[in-house]
Amino acid sequence: MKFQLNVLKQIRPVFFWVLIGLSLHSSAQTSGWEISTGLQSYYLPAPGFHLQSLQPVLQAGRTVALHSASPLGFTVRVGYSRNKYQGDAVYIQSLIGYHPMLGAHLQGGISLGVGYQRSFYSGSSFEWNGEEWVKGKSSHIVWQVPVQFRLGYRSAGSHGAWTPFLAYQAHAQFKYSPDLTPLPVSNFLIGVQFAPNKPE
Repeated sequence: MKFQLNVLKQIRPVFFWVLIGLSLHSSAQTSGWEISTGLQSYYLPAPGFHLQSLQPVLQAGRTVALHSASPLGFTVRVGYSRNKYQGDAVYIQSLIGYHPMLGAHLQGGISLGVGYQRSFYSGSSFEWNGEEWVKGKSSHIVWQVPVQFRLGYRSAGSHGAWTPFLAYQAHAQFKYSPDLTPLPVSNFLIGVQFAPNKPE
C-alpha cells in the first residue's frame, strides 16, 4: 500500500498537467467552459447524516467532447471551498461525463472522476514528534472521488449554446484524517456552461 501511495505521489504532477493540456488544446466543436457556485457540507443524503454548517463553494472548468457526435465528455475543474470551521480548500478534478439531451432543450448529466485537494487548517496545527508536540504544517493533501448529477436547459445563441444548470455533487475525501476516511462531502450548485459554435 505504501508503495502504491509513493507511486501516486510521483506521477500526480504529470497526470494533472497532461489533463489540463488535453483540455486546453482540444478543438471539439462542443467544447465549452463552465462556472458554478453554491453551498457545501460534510454530508451524504443517507440515513445517519444531517445537513448542517453549509459553507460557500466556487468551481470553474472546461469540458471537451470525446467525439463531436457523442454525449460523452471530459472535464477539468478547479474549485475553492470556504470553511471557517474546518479550514479552506483548493482542488482540481478530472471527470468523465455523460450528458444526453432529454428533448429539445433539457440536458442531463452524470460525471465520475478523481480529484486532488489541498486543505488548509483553520488554526495552528500541532504534531507529535515522539517526544513533544511541535508546530505542524499549515495544510495537507486530500484525495477526492467526485460524482456529479446535473440538469440544465440548453439554448442556442448567435455565438454558441448557453446551458444554465442545477447540480448535486458528492465526493469522498481520502486522507482527510485517519479517523475520517472516506469523509463524504456534498455540493449543491447552480451554474452555467457556454459552448461556442466554432472550434476554440
